[in-house]
Amino acid sequence: MIEPLPSLYESGSEYYGLLADLVPNSGPADTVQGEVLRAALRVTSEFSSSGCGNWRADPTFFDGFVAFLLAHLCDGTFNAETEALGRKLLARLQTYGNCDYDLRSRDEMLAIDKQLGTINQLALAWCLRHPELIPQQAAS
Repeated sequence: MIEPLPSLYESGSEYYGLLADLVPNSGPADTVQGEVLRAALRVTSEFSSSGCGNWRADPTFFDGFVAFLLAHLCDGTFNAETEALGRKLLARLQTYGNCDYDLRSRDEMLAIDKQLGTINQLALAWCLRHPELIPQQAAS
C-alpha cells in the first residue's frame, strides 16, 4: 500500500517554508533536504512550464536531478510500494523529457501531468522524515 503523502498546498503545509529555508534562488542547496526539494521542483517545473522542451538540450542536467531523486527517494525511507511509485513517476518523466518532441504522446503528457505533484509530495515527505539537516558535501 502506498504511504499517505503530505499535502503541498493545504493550510499548514510545511512545503513553502522548507522551500524558502532550504532552496536557494540559484545554484545547488547546502543541504541534502534542500537539494531533494530543488531537484523535484526543477524536474516538475521543466515539465509544467515548458513541456520538457529544454530536457533534450541538456539531458545530463535533468537526468542528474532524476538520479539524485532516485538515490534519496528510494533509500529505504519509504515502503516498497511508495518507492516503486516514485521510480515509476520519475522514469516516465525522464523518458518523456528525453523523447523526441514529435514522438511525444498527448496521452502520456496528460498522465504525467495528473501525477506530477506526487514527485514534490515525495520530496517533502522525505525531508519531513529526515528533519536533521544533512550538509550536502557530507552526502557526496
